[in-house]
Amino acid sequence: MKLRFRATGIIILISFCFSLHITFGQTQNDQAALVKNLFQEWDSSQSPGCSVGVIREGRFVFKESFGMADMERNTALQPDSMFYACSVSKQFVAMCALLLEEDGKLKLDDNIRAYLPAFPDYGTPLTIRHLLHHTSGIRDYFSLWEMAGYDFQDYMPAEAVYELICRQKNLNFTPGEQHMYSNSCYFLLYKIIEKASGKTLREYADENIFKPLRMNHSFFHDDYRRLIPNRALGYYSSPEHGYLNMISRFDLVGSGGMFTCVEDFLPWDSNFYENQLGKKNQALITKMVTSGKLNNGKDAGYALALVPGSYRGLEIIEHSGSLGGYRAHYLRFPEQKFSVVILSNLSSFDPKLKTREIADIYLADNLQSRGEVGIQESGPQKDEENPDPAKKS
Repeated sequence: MKLRFRATGIIILISFCFSLHITFGQTQNDQAALVKNLFQEWDSSQSPGCSVGVIREGRFVFKESFGMADMERNTALQPDSMFYACSVSKQFVAMCALLLEEDGKLKLDDNIRAYLPAFPDYGTPLTIRHLLHHTSGIRDYFSLWEMAGYDFQDYMPAEAVYELICRQKNLNFTPGEQHMYSNSCYFLLYKIIEKASGKTLREYADENIFKPLRMNHSFFHDDYRRLIPNRALGYYSSPEHGYLNMISRFDLVGSGGMFTCVEDFLPWDSNFYENQLGKKNQALITKMVTSGKLNNGKDAGYALALVPGSYRGLEIIEHSGSLGGYRAHYLRFPEQKFSVVILSNLSSFDPKLKTREIADIYLADNLQSRGEVGIQESGPQKDEENPDPAKKS
């Protein structure tokens, strides 16, 4: 009798566990179907599109691509398709600065003129920390470049851009007085990183971030002539022609410049919860996600290339990016260990909106209703490298 009872109990337990597995699988399938429905408009061989990765507890729960990587060659997007990450690149530049600080090669409160002696002295300390939090008051080089009569899609020599920044006789405000997003800040950071490390940003990031995390596809693209396997080409919509190529020779790094794929965001995302870089100290991550302070002690609303905030009652941290025919957004819910990354090769695509719609699906049981909290957003962020040039025509 005892043996029969035990056998019956084991059968019931196995059946119960199998039932739970099937139910969980159906739930996952339902969620995946809802996510796919969000991207129907671009799920076509006649359209550019995007790659989408949804990460939960250190693994992908959804990873798919929609639309075409190369419309001329009829090549579809895949999760390993390579996209320009735009200003989402900045967080990797910030990590380089932190790793150099940990290694004793710079300090965040160093005056930038210690590394860039040709930079103007505005009569007030201007530090690496000001650059990281966009509290420097330095004018955006894209605006300066266009005011000088140039087009950013043409080749922009790094030294010419640096000279243009240095010609500014005044700052927009005293460093630390306010937050103003400026691509010049991270362009200058790339130059400081190269001076402090003795390596190019491409080399330093590869040795200290991408290889240790096995982000095997990612790199900083500092020479537009170099080939990029599996590249997704950038496009914009045209009323007359459907889609047109957004051809660019832009290859500046720091403010952007990273090419990557959705698959490489899994180890990067996991590293926020258990740091594997440098001396593997979790304090490095704490610095990354902590918002800067203004001179008056108020929150700057911007951490190290990450924007803290909240969405429907949950803490979030995120960053967007856009340049030419590329759009990117990376959204994390740290308490839920849930993240969404979207990389797109269409200038009219809105990845920030889509990351939130995906969160609405997967975190439905955690999110407060819109009636309770309204739709809360993160702090102020002009998170593009440059507005869509197609809009100028």
